[in-house]
Amino acid sequence: KEITLTEAARMLKKHGIRPSTPRTLIYHYIHNHPEHPRAEHIFTILKEENPSLSLTTVYNTLKLLVEKNMLMAVPIEGNEMRYDANTAFHGHFKCRQCLKVFDFKSPVREKSLLPGDSFLVEQINLDCYGICPECSGKNH
Repeated sequence: KEITLTEAARMLKKHGIRPSTPRTLIYHYIHNHPEHPRAEHIFTILKEENPSLSLTTVYNTLKLLVEKNMLMAVPIEGNEMRYDANTAFHGHFKCRQCLKVFDFKSPVREKSLLPGDSFLVEQINLDCYGICPECSGKNH
């Protein structure tokens, strides 16, 4: 569900983050664009209408939003980091042709992956790679 800039600012406040204009714009963009954007992509898009925005501000804001559990940092293939506003347990599918990243519900629950209840899970990455239906021509 898309959110407004006002709702984005309210969500930042709720998580103890001062809703500055750059922070609000960055969170709003990621929340409303579920394609799991990279920091550089967010910067390029938002810079057009916000010339004072810096790449450093984007990186610092993303780090803060991840620390406050408002975003999930999604490491896809090596050093490529994407960002996801869906922080519930789920997996990611990356199309090797169009490079889009899609969410999918996992049939596995977090706890079932562990050898016991004493483990403190900080992050689980469930990633799949292949060709999406649009690229394979099997778009039904």
